[in-house]
Order: sequence, then C-alpha cells, then structure tokens
Amino acid sequence: MIAPGRRRLLLAAAFLAALVSAALAPSEEAAPPSAKRAGKLPAPAGTAPEARRTAAREIEVPPVSNYKRSSDETVEVIDIFEARPAPGSVPAAPTKPEAPKPPFYYSGFVEESGLTKAVLVQGDKLIIVAKGDQFGAYQIEEIDSGKLVVTYLPLGERQNVPLGETAK
Repeated sequence: MIAPGRRRLLLAAAFLAALVSAALAPSEEAAPPSAKRAGKLPAPAGTAPEARRTAAREIEVPPVSNYKRSSDETVEVIDIFEARPAPGSVPAAPTKPEAPKPPFYYSGFVEESGLTKAVLVQGDKLIIVAKGDQFGAYQIEEIDSGKLVVTYLPLGERQNVPLGETAK
C-alpha cells in the first residue's frame, strides 16, 4: 500500500511528465514556416506518399459574408426531440381521457329500512353502498334492480354497471 503523501507525489510526477512530453511532441506549429505556407506539413509516420499529398491539399471555403439572406426569408427551427408525424400523414386529434372500467361489479341490491342499497364485489370484498355514497374514485348515482349507475369522480363521467358483470 502506498502512503497518501507518496501517492500524490507520484501522480504529480506523472502529470508533469505528460505535460513535458506534450510540449516536446512535434506539432503543426513546429513545422518550418515555408512548409506551412506551401501546405506541406509533416505527414504522420507510416502514411503513403499519395495520402500525404491528399492531406496537404487546401480546400477553399468562401467567407461567411458571401451568404446573404433576404428579409422575407424565414428560418424554421426544428426541435429534434419533439415527436413529429411522418410526412404526408395526418396528425391524430387529441382524444378526451376516458374513465377506466370500474374495479368492481354489481352483485345485487338489498332493501334496508326503506332504503335500497347496492351490493358490490371487488376482489374478495363485499361493499354495500347507498345512493349518493362515495367510495374510492366513484360515487353511486342510481340503484335499480338490473343496473347500477356510478360517476367516476376525477372526470365526472357516468358509467352503467350491469348486474353480475365481472370486473377484469
């Protein structure tokens, strides 16, 4: 195990060696001025003479000031992260969210003290509710001998729950 003080010293020495080797390495600036003007820079070792000639060619690029834009020309900025429809396809209209199917089913009703109550089955639980009762995200609107009407509260959407339909 190397002591922390000695480790820092070794790392500093390695860093210094890297800096010195980078400073002494041949670069474009180290080429003679005549080679720079003629475009003849030293080619990397192991390259063919044809590759050296190809690398030494200069490409003339017109200055940016030559490109002018008229005042009526507009620029379209594209967000590359935005999902865009394929060209020629019609984008789908946004749909209104729908209430999920109730997680319970209507098993029947009972009369208790002149009040009709619905018996609901959710998993292994029996829930007995009356008109106007709220449980979970639902409120009971109507109870009839053959159907149950509930409102899904987050969307205010009414749903019919037929007698004996199993929830899936």
